[in-house]
Amino acid sequence: MGMKLWVPSADAVELMGPLPDGVDVVVVEHGQPLPDGADEVEFVVPSWMDKVAVAAMMPQLTNLKVVQVLNAGYDWVTPLVKETVTICNAGDANAAAVADWCAAAILSELRLFPTFARQQQHHSWAIRAGRPVSAHTIGILGYGAIGKALHERLRPFGCTVVPIASRAREGIHGVGELSALLPALDVLVCLTPLTDATHGLVNAEMLALMSDGSTVVNAGRGAVVDTHALLAELMSGRLRAVLDVTEPEPLPADHALWDAPNIRITPHVAGATTSFFAFTYPVVAENVRRYLAGGPLLNVVQGPSIQPR
Repeated sequence: MGMKLWVPSADAVELMGPLPDGVDVVVVEHGQPLPDGADEVEFVVPSWMDKVAVAAMMPQLTNLKVVQVLNAGYDWVTPLVKETVTICNAGDANAAAVADWCAAAILSELRLFPTFARQQQHHSWAIRAGRPVSAHTIGILGYGAIGKALHERLRPFGCTVVPIASRAREGIHGVGELSALLPALDVLVCLTPLTDATHGLVNAEMLALMSDGSTVVNAGRGAVVDTHALLAELMSGRLRAVLDVTEPEPLPADHALWDAPNIRITPHVAGATTSFFAFTYPVVAENVRRYLAGGPLLNVVQGPSIQPR
């Protein structure tokens, strides 16, 4: 039985490799009118680069069964589809890249690279000594594939890593313990997905529990951290931050976060490497094969895992 699959770029066709017979792959490029046959599309890969266009497209896909996003985050597409539509994310396909970004952010912050970069701008040769990385305690809030990959990258440095997940289990703290854990952390890395339970989780009360000079690193979702509360801590000079995600996002040019002290911001690029699509489109291809076979899909985050056809 055939199936119509919409993808956002021509590169997807090559990167997915051979697909089962009967799969009609249609490229829906940014800025172009939607092709005919929207009411026949069962499986779509939306472009996270153009969320406005995706929001306009989704109501026209009246036969939609599966949405496959290329990122770990999927909260942006959930409001656009019915609950009966299956949403799959990319799972751990890009976990290594995001973990790399987090490790780089932590190490450069702990070894004072931002300070030395500012000194370079002023041609200032001023020696400053920081504590060794091994002397720091780093909390990982959201201990999924990315959190585990980050833990592996930090292990050789000898620092203390505190894993925190939605529920406690052997060797991992539950999120209910967060307030008790925060005072001992030098760095809090936020990797949790955005849900009703995590929205604003790192709020003013939580930030106040962090010790002076500690750092918030966020590569999960911007709304997990209360922006106004974080800004207040930054402006006081008490906390530091490295953000790849913000609330709002994209961050408006006149937003106060840009000019706050002790902050570094990257534009949601933790997972953006030259291998991003090479890592993620094979996941799409595997789910297409599973969908056609009526088998369980990979990385289901909403809806049924098996699609009867």
